[in-house]
Amino acid sequence: YDLWQFKASYAFDWADLVMIASQSEKRLGADYDQSSTLAANSPASLLFTTYQGKGWPSSQEVRLVSAAGGDWDWLAGIFHSQYEVDFFGSVTAGDDVLPPVLGNLPLPLPIFTEHGLVVGLTKYTGTVGELAGFSEVSWRFAPDWQLTGGLRLYRFDYDLHVTFDGPICAATDPACVASALHSDLPLANQERGMSPKLSLKWDISDDLMAYATAARGFRFGGINPVSHPEIPLTYNSDSLWSYEVGTRSQWLDKTLIGDITAFYIDWTNAQFQTTTSDGLGFGYTDNVGAVKGRGLEGQLIWLTPVPGVKLTAIAAYADIVTAADFTKT
Repeated sequence: YDLWQFKASYAFDWADLVMIASQSEKRLGADYDQSSTLAANSPASLLFTTYQGKGWPSSQEVRLVSAAGGDWDWLAGIFHSQYEVDFFGSVTAGDDVLPPVLGNLPLPLPIFTEHGLVVGLTKYTGTVGELAGFSEVSWRFAPDWQLTGGLRLYRFDYDLHVTFDGPICAATDPACVASALHSDLPLANQERGMSPKLSLKWDISDDLMAYATAARGFRFGGINPVSHPEIPLTYNSDSLWSYEVGTRSQWLDKTLIGDITAFYIDWTNAQFQTTTSDGLGFGYTDNVGAVKGRGLEGQLIWLTPVPGVKLTAIAAYADIVTAADFTKT
């Protein structure tokens, strides 16, 4: 993992201009021996998966933040990100499944490794991007009250090229059987939307504050880079509305800090991580139609008389349930 970052700012009389840019390179390499998932406690060489890839995420942000003071505070900005990806994966049948002699036969994938015969290859390349504009305005309409509203307008898109080779490609694209066990799938998608936010804060005293917030969140969909009958090639975007009410307090000359929050969430097309049910344990992302949740959480922090030592206690209750039937396909 390599990361480069640039940040610059300039202070006007009426606002601060902030510019941030970053570029990084991520590298992935992993080998998994999944033989034990097929036959527990067996020394047999049955199944191996390998993943290798690189990613080049970059982002740029420019924002203006109003000068402090007064009854109005605001900020506005533009954000852009792009992720270039080059990923490769393989599935190998071990020596105890396919004898080594098969490596010399004219199979669609005549690739023989130290683990056995490669029966499937996955490769995808392309870009994922986001362009967003955002703003937030806060109004102190009374000495102890503040109202804040925000809005984010966004556009997500991806343009990917996915290929599957070998017998395993039929799991994702049955038509590949008629094309020399090769599947070529260009994938492109774009979504636009907006995420609003509204909050109200009441400073009851110097040591006690109460607030209420409602906000919408959004997460873009993507692809699963594994060819398997149970695994969908793509998964959808999800969004949620969250609602919170809570208090923040300070006691004993600000050495004891207490927070308590109640929340409710309404989640649509929730993304979640799961695994295949065939015992191989391939992980992937899928969607469930709806999720509802509610809960309560609290935190207590004591800044002890010992310099640099603090004690923290956290408690939470959450009731999160699916609100729509989900069946693996």
